[in-house]
Amino acid sequence: ANASTRFYGMFRLGSNSRLSAIRHVLSPSVGLSYTPENTRTRELTLGDDVVTWNPFGLSRFLPGDIRSSGAANFSLSQNLEAKVKTRDGEVKKVKLIDNIVTSANYNFMADSIRLSEITTRAFTNLFNRVNVNVSATHNAYARDSLGQVTNQLLSNQGLGLARLTRANAALGSSFQGGNESGWPWNVRLDYTVN
Repeated sequence: ANASTRFYGMFRLGSNSRLSAIRHVLSPSVGLSYTPENTRTRELTLGDDVVTWNPFGLSRFLPGDIRSSGAANFSLSQNLEAKVKTRDGEVKKVKLIDNIVTSANYNFMADSIRLSEITTRAFTNLFNRVNVNVSATHNAYARDSLGQVTNQLLSNQGLGLARLTRANAALGSSFQGGNESGWPWNVRLDYTVN
């Protein structure tokens, strides 16, 4: 079960400014999901012996057991657009940020570490030329001396709300030309930081 809505915010910057307005769109979504436990292992009693096996064991892909879960899912999607006046007086829409999505879920049936990692992904296209993808993952739980995640929230230890665990950014663009000369060419450049 899912429910979502959309909020619009318009910030006008004046009619004399080249940047006349910025529109911010927020799309929150909340959902509930339930997955029943699926134990694929079977037991057979033969006299005093108990034999345990997985009937899928002879297949190429061995599915494991699935633990039951009952989760609340949260996500927030955003985008940012601007109205810009061109030199000849026309107003055109420019996407500043195509999409930012932050999502997480809380599993009520887990025995510990109920809150999942908080994932944020963003995409935009700079100057209609350079594609930019950014993602970051945060964890709200503390770690022990060995680096293992514990069931203690960082906020309970006075260490903030979450810690960054992973981040990456990717930029890419392509250039082409030479059609007039009969020697067409195409160059693609990509750069990734993890």
